[in-house]
Amino acid sequence: MPKLSACIDEGRVILRLQAQKKMEAIRELAMRLEGAEGIADVKRFLSLVMQREKVETTAVGRGVAIPHAHGDCVQSLVLGVGLSEQGIDFGALDGAPVRLIVMIASPARHFQDYLKAVSRVARMLNQEECRQRILSAQTAGEVIEIFKVIDRL
Repeated sequence: MPKLSACIDEGRVILRLQAQKKMEAIRELAMRLEGAEGIADVKRFLSLVMQREKVETTAVGRGVAIPHAHGDCVQSLVLGVGLSEQGIDFGALDGAPVRLIVMIASPARHFQDYLKAVSRVARMLNQEECRQRILSAQTAGEVIEIFKVIDRL
């Protein structure tokens, strides 16, 4: 599995999401993946993420959501990050509004890497210090640097 920091660039980090609803936030972040190397069809990917979200929320609690999907419309692992100052209702079990979203796109043929990426992001964002560092980042570069630190652990 590639390093998480290698799967994200500054163009795929939104420090201030405009969306105020779950599906709007997912769409806003997915559209940032358009044109990314590794995403052949962002509209198809968005459809997969929306379908998955309708089955079960990707909010994992503590103000975090990890919308994700894998499919043939993706050629390599790609991540996007979105921050919401006011928080967005994702229907989390703990009731907390989501302020930190990490979107994961993965090729269908690399299912094990997909599962590892989702698991690694979830473990990373379960740590209060890590969440707070990302939420307080002032630039997209700072967010990526945090992912680089995590990759070294």
